[in-house]
Amino acid sequence: METTPSSPASVSASDICFEWLQLPRDLGRVRGLDDHLAVVLRALLGEAAAAADGLVPVIAGMYAGKTVVLAHCFEQLASLPLRLGEKILWEPTLPALRLSPIAQDGIRSDADARALLAFLHASAPKRALVLTEADTEGHLFRAVMQMDEKAFLLARNEPDTHLFHRFGDSYEAFFKQRSSKYRNQLRKNDKVFAAYFLGETQVREYRKPGEVAEFLTAAKAINRKTYQFRMFGETVDDDAASVAAACLDAEAGNFRSFILWHDGQPVCFVLGRQRANGMFEYRKTGFDPARRDGEPGIQTTKLMLHMLYADDKPCLIDFGSGDSFFKRLFSNEAKTTVSPMVLPRIARFRLAAGLYETSTALNTGAIRVLERTGAKSALKRMLRRGGSSP
Repeated sequence: METTPSSPASVSASDICFEWLQLPRDLGRVRGLDDHLAVVLRALLGEAAAAADGLVPVIAGMYAGKTVVLAHCFEQLASLPLRLGEKILWEPTLPALRLSPIAQDGIRSDADARALLAFLHASAPKRALVLTEADTEGHLFRAVMQMDEKAFLLARNEPDTHLFHRFGDSYEAFFKQRSSKYRNQLRKNDKVFAAYFLGETQVREYRKPGEVAEFLTAAKAINRKTYQFRMFGETVDDDAASVAAACLDAEAGNFRSFILWHDGQPVCFVLGRQRANGMFEYRKTGFDPARRDGEPGIQTTKLMLHMLYADDKPCLIDFGSGDSFFKRLFSNEAKTTVSPMVLPRIARFRLAAGLYETSTALNTGAIRVLERTGAKSALKRMLRRGGSSP
């Protein structure tokens, strides 16, 4: 359950008065929105409809009787994992406040972002602050970089490529706009897939509450075979709590997922979510590694795109961070994002940050050695044997 920290009801900074709200319960206190923030508010109400308690925690900033900031912020344990290569050895948890990607849309200037960070520091001085996939050109990230380094530690601040598919008129129009390299790769995948998967194949879409359990059970069967599960513990579960949460999402109209079936067996899944603002989140995916040679991941994503274009077309697919080839095949927009953690300079956080930075430096050095010796690709294939993403 999402909560807000015990704190003063409001703190003023840079002439903006901030307070914690729970939407839609406190909707009456959100006033005078411009068109942009009205869109953000609709997205937040969509999040609330899918929450277990029907509420979503938001920080609202008021100026001259009007709401000028709407930031989705909630308490969550954060981690600074110690890794050996791609294997997590230890994952200490830290109390934190997380600003979701929606929070970026609800902040309109660098000054407002700085004021919000000052409010959060005053409200929760013993919690980390986590930004989730923040745009490096956005107000929030710029405000973080302007914070006083003597008062805070900055961790996990490595930029990454973030890929999107912006929907146009049709999949065919998108395909024609691709480079010859990508068009040839997609044609090749069609031939490989058809030659490998003899018999009946079908991609099914799952959106309704009554379809949730079937999807999660099939996706779990695939997930337990994947590299993401073995190496990172990334799970898809079909226990009662997971089904109930996904059903809430489906009742709110947000759940939208896909499975590739072959001769009655699940082969590949995409766990997705279509938010109220039209953004489709490509959250988790995986395929049966025994079917790797048929390249099912690319085919599933392609067929999913056809279905999204044909019915209830989103405005955008968010493929998330990471510059993998299969994402490049289907993306037509990119930006640089980062998910930094702002840590108070107290003992618990300093120790976690020190261990994390040491393990990161050691891994970076080891990767450079493997790249110079040509052993990186072979080692990566060996570690991933038995499961992978598309």
